[in-house]
Amino acid sequence: MFFYKPWFIKYKNKWKNIQIKQWKNYLNFFIIKIKGFNNPEDVKILTNVKIFVDSKDIVSLNDNEYYWKDIIGCQVINLQNYNMGKIYKIIETGSHDVLEITSQKNDFFLKKKRLVPFIYKIIIKKINLKKKIIQIDWDPSF
Repeated sequence: MFFYKPWFIKYKNKWKNIQIKQWKNYLNFFIIKIKGFNNPEDVKILTNVKIFVDSKDIVSLNDNEYYWKDIIGCQVINLQNYNMGKIYKIIETGSHDVLEITSQKNDFFLKKKRLVPFIYKIIIKKINLKKKIIQIDWDPSF
């Protein structure tokens, strides 16, 4: 995470480049020192802002590894060829990620969203990022 540089934040509708001077892991959190911020009170203005990196600067992944940004927005089709909707977001749970799928307006099962565990080869059968389609083994009535 800290080898991705530079970092950008959107603050007051402007993109700002931030530079990390140092960092450490503390109790499952990261503590970072940002250049130009010298005490905790100064950095409070950055609370709850999102951090971005340019996608051209991220590392290429191995086969069967995916960035969330590539998965979000994919159509989800089950083995019976039922379109379950699109991936709206991904939830990190610790044991495995969970896909939040928003249904199509004409969804027969009238589910507005579904939560499906991202368990590769067991539930997630095939991922085609070029077509933005993920095939899963999942009953749409869940």
